[in-house]
Amino acid sequence: MKILLTNQDLLIACFDGYSPSEAVFLSRLLETGTTERSSAGTAASQIEEGSSQHIGSCDLKSKVKILRLADGNLHLKHKLLAGELHSHRDIDAKSEADLRNLRGDLETTAAGLEERNCKLAILKSERAEGKGEFLPLNLKNVKRICSSRPYLMLKDQLAKSKANVVQYHALYEKLQVEKGNLAWREKDTHIRKELVDFFHQASAIADSRIKDLEADIEKCIKEKNWIEKKMEEVPKEPGRIEIIAEFEGLIYSFPEEMCSMQNQFSRFKEDASDVHSLRADVKSLAHILDCKAMELEAFSLRSAEQNAEIQKLQAVVRGLKETISDLKLFREMYRCESTDSREVDEARNGEIKAWAYFRSLITSLDGQNLESQLKASIEAEVKSQQRLAAAEAEIGDLRQKLEASKRDKYRFSDDLKHEHEDTEAYLFEIESIGHAYDDIQSQNLQFLRQIAERDEYDMKGVQATQMRDALLMKKRYLERINCQNKATVRFYDTKAARIEYQLKSYADQIRRFSKIRARRTVTLENTQKRVLYVRKSSQQLRDTIEESQSKLDISTVSVAELQIELEKARFEKKRIEEDVETLRRKTKRLKLHSKVSSPTEKLLQELGEYKEILKCSICLDRSKEVFIAKCYHLFCSHCVQRVIETGQLKCPECAASFEASDVKPVEAKWKVYYRRRRNKIN
Repeated sequence: MKILLTNQDLLIACFDGYSPSEAVFLSRLLETGTTERSSAGTAASQIEEGSSQHIGSCDLKSKVKILRLADGNLHLKHKLLAGELHSHRDIDAKSEADLRNLRGDLETTAAGLEERNCKLAILKSERAEGKGEFLPLNLKNVKRICSSRPYLMLKDQLAKSKANVVQYHALYEKLQVEKGNLAWREKDTHIRKELVDFFHQASAIADSRIKDLEADIEKCIKEKNWIEKKMEEVPKEPGRIEIIAEFEGLIYSFPEEMCSMQNQFSRFKEDASDVHSLRADVKSLAHILDCKAMELEAFSLRSAEQNAEIQKLQAVVRGLKETISDLKLFREMYRCESTDSREVDEARNGEIKAWAYFRSLITSLDGQNLESQLKASIEAEVKSQQRLAAAEAEIGDLRQKLEASKRDKYRFSDDLKHEHEDTEAYLFEIESIGHAYDDIQSQNLQFLRQIAERDEYDMKGVQATQMRDALLMKKRYLERINCQNKATVRFYDTKAARIEYQLKSYADQIRRFSKIRARRTVTLENTQKRVLYVRKSSQQLRDTIEESQSKLDISTVSVAELQIELEKARFEKKRIEEDVETLRRKTKRLKLHSKVSSPTEKLLQELGEYKEILKCSICLDRSKEVFIAKCYHLFCSHCVQRVIETGQLKCPECAASFEASDVKPVEAKWKVYYRRRRNKIN
């Protein structure tokens, strides 16, 4: 029975902290007679395979870290792009609000210009009528005309008309000032309305707004038709004075309603600022939640690394146990199967004791490192569990805050909706009051009442059509925004579900890690007991290592010399066997030569023998093409290449070791020899 070192032991020797001198010592042991069947080439190849696997695992770990960093950078870029998109949307909404304000200003200026043109036309017609009255007068007697009664009456009328012109001019300037104030107020109301619309768009209630707008459009169309019918029936109705009194009452109550509207707009602004603050709180809570999730991932990775270290330490302990058992078996083997002299036995016993003492020193050092690493891993695991519990508590608080902020957001959005409806009602009343004021102002011009009313209602029809087109465009824009908001809500719902699933999986992993930790504590206690037992047994072997260290070098040198002599004896034996084989062939040939009479048959037999000689001795099929420079044995190139690929660089006939550079071609020499023999036969 012969004990061989396994691949696992070699890998443990390579990767668990052995120095280069220790690796050389192991290779010497492999080269000596202790492990005859395992060769140095296979051990080196196994060591190289283990090192390549270790390097590959390190490369994979570095690639995984790089991929995680790239993933984090992508998440940050995604958040930055989302913020920029939101800011661009806000800027577009503000630009649209400014464009609508400019359109309203343009319409008001156009209406003012048309009113001025109407007044100028009235003044021009009055002037033309005055000129027509003075044309038929006879201006021959100027004094008589100047002293006449009609002239004085006309002069008085002219003075009165001038006074009226001055009065009307003053009224016109006063109306222009009031018109500027009204335009400024209308601009202010438009701006506030656009701000309310903007915050209303951001609150994701576009569907109800679209329905309300459609109802308003239908209502405006109905009111327009009703007003047209009423205007057709107004000249026929007798109670117009009462209607005028009602309009005057509405005009007197107009400033109070404007004050109440301003108060409501101030409340709308406060609500909008509250909505902005709630959005900022929601963003901060989401950012904190992402940070906590990243910390949880870091804790899970750290716990996985600690588990890998514990498994590595357990593998080291198992390797130490196996080496101790192998050493004991080595000692028994050398005691039972030794056939050398007493000095060789003592040298081998000393070598085994030195190896056991060396392994015990390594195990003692590894045991101390094991205890410190286990203590550090237990403390780190306790800290990670505490941090994990704190992170879960913070995540629960953040979720509660997030839900509260969502409820506040929905409540404020409902309030904004109701207030927006109230503002629309107030604006409709303001428009009706302005139209009534225009009607009252047009009643002062009795001679152009019907023309002014028709022009005004034509303008209103144009404005109503423009408003309808604007509302339709706004409806389409709100539908697009509603679709985008729904998509974002679905995305955030899926993200929240994924985070909850990850939290559940992390909780399951924590429970599993706690169970594994309990099992590992039990195994750790058992290993500590075994380590103490190993220390006691190794203490007995430490005393003999110092004495056997000097003998070990001498024994290794003697064993190497014996191995060299053995190789020489094998080589000589192989040479003798080849000579015997050649002599045997010669005897056979001589016997055949004695039996065969004709020279042609003799030559053919010689030719067959030469062909057999030229064939490879391994495959017995292909001709010999190369030779080994160390022993000068001939083989085919295919067989030699197959031997090189296996890694056991030894001659198949004499078992002499060689290298790949020792293989030389012999194709030209044997071809020349073969041609000469063929020519001789011919």
